[in-house]
Amino acid sequence: MDAKLAKLIEILRDEGQISPAELARRLDVSVRTVRTYVSRANDLLTRADAQGGDGARPMVASRPKGGSSSSRGRIEMRSSSVYRLEGVDPSRIDELLGRSGSEGSRAGEAVPATSEQRVAYLMNDLLYRAGWITIDDLAQILYVSRVTVSDELKEVERRLARFDLALERRPRYGIRVTGPELKRRLCLAAVAASGHSAASDASLASSEVVTVIDECVREATRRNNFQVNALAHQNLIVHIAVAVARIREGCYVPMPEEQLDRIRSTHEFSVARDVAALVEARFGVALPEEEVAYIAIHLAGRQRLYFSADAPENDLVISDEVWDVVARMIEHVWTVLRFDFRDDLELRMNLAQHVTPLAVRLRFHMRMDNPLLSDIKNRYPLAWTMAVEASAVLADAYDARLSDEEIGYVALAFELALERQKGGPSRKNILIVCASGAGSARLLENRYRREFGAYLDRIETCDVGGVDAVDLTDIDYVFTTVPLAHPLPVPVREVGFFLDEGDLHLVREALEVSPRPQGVESYFDERLFFSHLAARDKKEAIERLCALVAERREVPEGFARLVWERENAAPTAFGNNVSMPHPARPCTPDTFVAAAILDRPVLWAPEVWVQAIFLVSISTSAEKNLQGFYDRISRLLLSKEDIQTLISQRDFTTLLELVNR
Repeated sequence: MDAKLAKLIEILRDEGQISPAELARRLDVSVRTVRTYVSRANDLLTRADAQGGDGARPMVASRPKGGSSSSRGRIEMRSSSVYRLEGVDPSRIDELLGRSGSEGSRAGEAVPATSEQRVAYLMNDLLYRAGWITIDDLAQILYVSRVTVSDELKEVERRLARFDLALERRPRYGIRVTGPELKRRLCLAAVAASGHSAASDASLASSEVVTVIDECVREATRRNNFQVNALAHQNLIVHIAVAVARIREGCYVPMPEEQLDRIRSTHEFSVARDVAALVEARFGVALPEEEVAYIAIHLAGRQRLYFSADAPENDLVISDEVWDVVARMIEHVWTVLRFDFRDDLELRMNLAQHVTPLAVRLRFHMRMDNPLLSDIKNRYPLAWTMAVEASAVLADAYDARLSDEEIGYVALAFELALERQKGGPSRKNILIVCASGAGSARLLENRYRREFGAYLDRIETCDVGGVDAVDLTDIDYVFTTVPLAHPLPVPVREVGFFLDEGDLHLVREALEVSPRPQGVESYFDERLFFSHLAARDKKEAIERLCALVAERREVPEGFARLVWERENAAPTAFGNNVSMPHPARPCTPDTFVAAAILDRPVLWAPEVWVQAIFLVSISTSAEKNLQGFYDRISRLLLSKEDIQTLISQRDFTTLLELVNR
């Protein structure tokens, strides 16, 4: 019996009567859900009465001879708007609750209360079910209307489609899931991992079964000195539990002999064979070679984020195919974003180490959680942007779109590369201006070298009269002991000749902190800001925006086609009500951003809506460093609060304020 159903009956037994609102509060559900539980409780009481309780005596208290069926024990709503438990022998309630408790909480009895729980229940039921079932039967099981079930099935179909599964419908028969057994299992595992499958946990595995499988995997991997990280380990346990449940139903994963031969020769297969032998011994379920290979596939898809010097040299073999994919990823980041990692061997190795198991997960639609995803997006927006671009290459190579979780792991590799490029504080070129001649200037130069040598590259000196003759092109800061007659195009700090503690702090503060990127707002043009753009869908939004840009800026004839070329590779939505479409390669003389706020959100990708669009076009000139630009715009696009502010204000000044925040 469902725990809340039992609690409802217990409350009515103890209280005698109770209002719907108070009962909802005690059960922590809505009043509407209370009505569902009352209906289920009455069905339970009716069945128990028909069966004579436990066979010894009826559930109902004694009633007059010839009493009508309406006197059966049940929960009634009285005119005082309270529920009462009527016509039931209290001692028999105790027996009913005790008997239900001893039978255990069968998964099928736990009725989902929310839409998400119903969808998960339907997914589990239909995936495990071999035959047909009607919508009316499902509505009766879930205690909802036929219309509600039909609505939930639309979402079920969308989720099944991600695994190449479908709902087959046949008049007078009902519905059933169709598709390969492997995809069915992967989908079941995804439902189990979603945390909403409590309604059918027993059909997957009990906690004892999961514990035993966990022991089997740990023992086999220990014997073979095979490393599996915590997330991949948990996923593997779920998949094996699903496999055991399906095998018990006589459902096996078929595999072509050629593919099986390839898997037999891998190290993962020998580990999987040990896992299978331990599982067989504990559960008495025979796993044929195809099922062993199925476990090996999951072992091969274990997560590796980046190269570890501690890993055995032969721990992960990198194929020519993977090296080629990684090379294309890095080249794509250079082409589109103008960040040059083409000579970064460590990044290539890190990506290759990660892409090797990732390719397995993509080919077999395997799920990988990422508990760091939110932090990665917030802390490393530039690396996230690079990973989103690189994911288009992976999607093309493996014919599978990457989840945000997988993109997050790729972003970590790019963040490591960016950190290596920084390599600590960058060395600055400074000009020291003093009041008198070369002697005092030399003293100042020596003092600056001694105090700030780690931060300095080149030091130039001059007296106040010679400032105008100095080429300031490569000068980062000017430190002067005397006021200057007119402003200079670089930051100027006034300091004392003898550099007291206050001066030392001021200079160190200037040299330690990288100067804020200047001129980012120059990439935004008020003529390319569209506060109200009407569009019925993504296609119309992109085409209208490209046409407006073409009217105001110099763009090539095939500009819109290049934008669609990139968009078709992988959607450019950030999942934050915002998207950043852009041409597949640099194609305009200057870098610019066209921003548009749609009158209404449009569907940009499955389950992803967009209302703010930032169309970015990069200059064909590769001379300018765009790191400051991308860092700033990435932070804006990933800030839910800033994007909501922009959508609300629809103002170019607000946009610039947010960019420069």
